[in-house]
Amino acid sequence: MAIPFLNHLDLRSISELQNAILHKTTTTNASNVEGKFLYDTGTNTMQYYNGTAWVSVSGNAGDITAVNTASGSGLSGGGTSGDVDLQVEVDGQTIEISTNTIQAKTAAIADAGTALATADQIHTFVTGLPVSTFTNNANYISGNETITLTGDVTGSGTTAISTTIAADAVESGMLNNNIISGQTELGSGLASADEFLISDAGVIKRMDTSVLQTYMQNNLAFSNNSGTVTGTGTENTVPKWSTGGTGIEDSSISDDGTTVTIGGNLDVQGTTTTIDSTTVAIGDNMMKYAKDNTANASDIGWYGKIVSSGTKYPGMWYDASTGISTPKFALGIATTEPAGTGTIATTGTLVADLEGNADTATALETSRNFSITGDITAAAVGFNGTAVVTLDASIDANVVGASELKVGSNGTAGQVLASDGDGTFSWANAGTDTQLSTAAALIDVSAMAGNNTASFTHGLSSKNLIVQLYDTTGGDVVYADIDHTSNNAISIIFSLTGTELVADGIGDIRVVVIDAKNGLTDKTVSYS
Repeated sequence: MAIPFLNHLDLRSISELQNAILHKTTTTNASNVEGKFLYDTGTNTMQYYNGTAWVSVSGNAGDITAVNTASGSGLSGGGTSGDVDLQVEVDGQTIEISTNTIQAKTAAIADAGTALATADQIHTFVTGLPVSTFTNNANYISGNETITLTGDVTGSGTTAISTTIAADAVESGMLNNNIISGQTELGSGLASADEFLISDAGVIKRMDTSVLQTYMQNNLAFSNNSGTVTGTGTENTVPKWSTGGTGIEDSSISDDGTTVTIGGNLDVQGTTTTIDSTTVAIGDNMMKYAKDNTANASDIGWYGKIVSSGTKYPGMWYDASTGISTPKFALGIATTEPAGTGTIATTGTLVADLEGNADTATALETSRNFSITGDITAAAVGFNGTAVVTLDASIDANVVGASELKVGSNGTAGQVLASDGDGTFSWANAGTDTQLSTAAALIDVSAMAGNNTASFTHGLSSKNLIVQLYDTTGGDVVYADIDHTSNNAISIIFSLTGTELVADGIGDIRVVVIDAKNGLTDKTVSYS
């Protein structure tokens, strides 16, 4: 009898169904299930049920039985067997398509018609315009026409036009009466990108920017009480009086519009320097304070200002009164602004990792207790840092049970725990002849790469084995060809390579091998 499959058989689009034979019966004896497929022995045809009736998919059931042409379709011909020829006719009067050839049947032309035009005729089909017919040498331009310009620029011609600019259109007195060497009149050519126009006594002239710059540098002079001031400056550089005060020269300060740069030292001799910047970037790795301090009389550090329930001054500084042998640094908030010295009113907390010894700290301010609870217990022992802590621990008599060993129950007398090979355990009857012998292997599908066979040694000295395979990713049981190559080894053979299996979404495959000997004990079965 046939083997019943009580679930779908999914070949996953990668395995072939080879040498298959359809169910041989008749549609009369078969159950009418939508999608069912069979071989009808009564008609010798393959049939499938579409939900309403059985449909044949073999023989000539799907052939075209006839090709017909309807009246007005523009087609003629047809037939009911063999090769069929079709002829296409547009209207049968003016244009005809036959045997892959388009041919005109008349040369007659009618206004707004669809007939073929002759070589000397042009039809215009534009919405809203009349249809026009032009013949040779009529109603179109046959030679060069004269074009005439008027206005400030005048002239006429056919293939070329000689133009004249009106006398009052552009200033006429464009003489090369230069006032600066290098200046040129406007009429000598087009101005370039680096030139501009100037008016010289009513005459428009052009000048290069470099010409004007050279002229100004060579000819402009300034005077003061001491005499003539000369000199040139660098772009974006702040000028200063030269030594002697007789000229202008570059200073060490530059300003490009966004950043002011001081190239030399900055010496602020006032008593207060105020900076309104939101961010101050300093290249020095050390900050120097109290540079004029000649004795150990001033506290040294930093402070700021806050306003909260009055004005206060958070800061941190070296307390000069503590000397140099055991120096101390104050951290907190002062209620009066520090000057030569500062006084902390509220001590601050330093949040940081500390390195070194707490020389004066011999005990915790508050004692803490250590204890252990759970399966292992220990009574609470106080700890304040002054002595070593010793915990007296005890293990509960029933600390190890079924849940700790990952087994379903506590078993029965005489049974022993056997590893399932995946970190869990099961109870088995004691004795060599009564317990199951098992082996397992994990097939790394990606490591199999271009191969399609995975082999391993199980060491069970038998071919009387039960072998099951399952996908560790989805947990589905999978089927492959199993070859018992020896009493101690098997090979798992797939239809695809490891690379192809990975591409199809197959995960690593666990192989479980069981040597079913005598003395098996049935387990409790649950149903869902």
